[in-house]
Amino acid sequence: MIYLLASLGFGALFFMLKTYLQLNSFYLIAFSLGFLILISFFTGKFFSKIGLPAITGYLITGLILSPYLTGGVPVYVLKATKFIEEIAIVFIAFQSGMEIELKFLKQYGKEVIRLTMLIALFAFAGIFATSLFLLKKFPGNVLNTSIILGILLILKSPLSTIAIIKESNTNTLFGEKILGIAVFKDVLVVTLFAIIVPLLTSGNSSAKLIVYGLIGSVVFGILLGFLISLYMKHIKAEAHVLIFLLALFITELSYIHLDPLIISVIVGFFIKNFTVYDNEFSKILNTFSPILYLLFFTLADSGIDVRNLIPLIPVSLLFIAVKWVFTMLGISLGTKDVSLRKYGAIGLLNQSGLSLALIVLAEAAFPVEGPIIKGIVITVIVLTDIFAPALFKKVLVKVSTEEAN
Repeated sequence: MIYLLASLGFGALFFMLKTYLQLNSFYLIAFSLGFLILISFFTGKFFSKIGLPAITGYLITGLILSPYLTGGVPVYVLKATKFIEEIAIVFIAFQSGMEIELKFLKQYGKEVIRLTMLIALFAFAGIFATSLFLLKKFPGNVLNTSIILGILLILKSPLSTIAIIKESNTNTLFGEKILGIAVFKDVLVVTLFAIIVPLLTSGNSSAKLIVYGLIGSVVFGILLGFLISLYMKHIKAEAHVLIFLLALFITELSYIHLDPLIISVIVGFFIKNFTVYDNEFSKILNTFSPILYLLFFTLADSGIDVRNLIPLIPVSLLFIAVKWVFTMLGISLGTKDVSLRKYGAIGLLNQSGLSLALIVLAEAAFPVEGPIIKGIVITVIVLTDIFAPALFKKVLVKVSTEEAN
């Protein structure tokens, strides 16, 4: 309760000072960011205490303080802090790549990849068909909306999966396979996103340019991973500064048709599996991640008009149900693992993480369809983050008991 009171107290102080202090735009940006950090931090702590992800607290803080509800964060502050979202996307992708281990791939890779492809295929088909049927009257091209929603809503957050597995204090093959599927979904979706978005946004996009972007991004990611390992081996000093500057550099590579997400995933994968500096790199990521994620999830939602989310709740609940049913279908056809067949769909429901990063990019790529895509995905994230982590934790404990017996 103390965390909720602290959050409310800082919120009240924020609005009071904002009203009485006459700050120019620069100082207001710094002032707003400082209070966003405080309010989101304590809201996240409160949500953690009641058994929900801290990310849900950040999302709700962003919704409440948005220019469209309470007006806490002006629109120009959101525009001025866009670079924070871009850097956070790179760090999220770094950590996704770090979760792909060759050892696990050799043992269970074929099963996990097959399952991932089947689940993604069936879930995409179900969501795509549902979108075509439901979203005909919404602004923009319904085909574009349906394709992007189909891609985004098949995601499952590896970061939240790891957090829940750690919190459940279990070590099960079921949990490892769910994490593996989550990671491969990230890789699959990032690749699809890099291919599909240019095709949908520019009819002139040549196949050669897309192939160049994919291959170039992979090669560049390997090169950066190698350079980071050399730096850690021979120099070491201020490595965290180097990583942050590289993340900032990676965000700008889209201007030469390279994909920052693919590059970042490859960097994480390379360092994890082909160097001895994975622990050091992970520690550096963990230094930046808490504050970057807090600001990213808060700022991402601050750009959402919460009044527009309420009408989307019934549609979003339907998408969640469709994803559940078609995920179960994919699992049933893809594995004989009893635990996965019984509980796998529960473990693959919530998706906060990379999907939030991608909707920022989708909104920029599709100015007309972007708001409805962002609204539905955010609503799905908020709704699933309320109940899915608790269900997954309960299932992990149950499977752990069953495996022990």
